[in-house]
Amino acid sequence: MNFLQLKEELELIAGDRHADKFSSWLNNAILELAADFEFPALKLREPVLFNTKVTEWLYNLPNTSRTSWLTSTAYSVGADVVEGTGVYNCILAHTSGSTTRPGTGVLWATYWELITTGIGIYQKKLFKVLSQDWEGAEVTVYNSFRPIEEEDYDHDDTGDYVEALGVEDKQIAIYPMAVDVLQMWFYRRPVDMSADSSVPDGIPEEYHRRVILPKIALQNFEIIQVMALNEPQRTLKYWQDKYEEGLYGTPRGDIGMIRYLAKFKGGPKVHGGRDPIL
Repeated sequence: MNFLQLKEELELIAGDRHADKFSSWLNNAILELAADFEFPALKLREPVLFNTKVTEWLYNLPNTSRTSWLTSTAYSVGADVVEGTGVYNCILAHTSGSTTRPGTGVLWATYWELITTGIGIYQKKLFKVLSQDWEGAEVTVYNSFRPIEEEDYDHDDTGDYVEALGVEDKQIAIYPMAVDVLQMWFYRRPVDMSADSSVPDGIPEEYHRRVILPKIALQNFEIIQVMALNEPQRTLKYWQDKYEEGLYGTPRGDIGMIRYLAKFKGGPKVHGGRDPIL
């Protein structure tokens, strides 16, 4: 189904009172589904290049939701902001003022933004990294910073090339600090739909109606409940059942999306039914 067809389906479910929200509902649902499941179409086949600096061990992946620093604003520990050309992380909770501007005091730590072309499409699961500068040497990938910090607590070790890399949320840490070019493979973000002819990025077509629409209904149920034109679409259980059927299949023999995706991992072939994968 394309973008226009999905919006038309939403209108049949909920009327057109909030049609201006349908586009954001659809794109948000697809983004969440891509975060929950490993869609083969979103798994990079060609690597993205990441150029490291010898003076830095920690990098931020681009964050489209990160906001600019503002005065008279309460910031909690861990908040990220943009100020000028820098990215900063709050290390002491405070209310901002003219004397607490990032880069001028002890309330903020400077983080380096990773702006290498292509990294902005990162969503999850960095599963392979090679050092391009060192004849394709494989870089060890960790899903936290802990192994990096156990190896180099003060973050001051340097080397000829990167040997290990840790990922936490939207940050990348390297060990040791080195000038290197890394080839990185990961699951990318789905491309937002904008034109009516656009199709949901990465999600198999046979699950557009069966999974995306129930997902939207569950995400926005309080609004859908008021807007829904007919029973039983006004009930939460209806959409919960529809979503589960889309994911796990039905007694009629419809194969759910989870089972469909399992075949790409080399799992056993399944021919219908509702029992979830073990």
